Amino acid sequence: MVPQLTPTFFSETCVVMASAPTLVMMLLPVILPFILGAYASKDLEERRDLLECDRRLIPMRLCRYPASCQCHPRAPLGERSYMYYRYERGHCRQGAYMQNCNGFPSHVACHSACVRQWG
Repeated sequence: MVPQLTPTFFSETCVVMASAPTLVMMLLPVILPFILGAYASKDLEERRDLLECDRRLIPMRLCRYPASCQCHPRAPLGERSYMYYRYERGHCRQGAYMQNCNGFPSHVACHSACVRQWG
């Protein structure tokens, strides 16, 4: 006859406590992407506008939203010497980069895109 082993309260508690850190270590890689994804979806509209600020991603290389006039003109995207709108002073100046969203091919294009809306 085989003797039956009955677990005691102490041995069950040790098993549960010993497996808790293991369970946390196993679930952390599964839970962490969801936490990061929830943070990344916060203020999604603002993040989308920042991505559209790069003209390489837009079909006709034109920014079609008013916030483009406030993009940083010195972001090094493409060749230099395009016009940009300086919203602090309310006028267009030369010195932006070609593929930056605040870079316009001429003074007229800069003025029509930004001065009417912001100035």
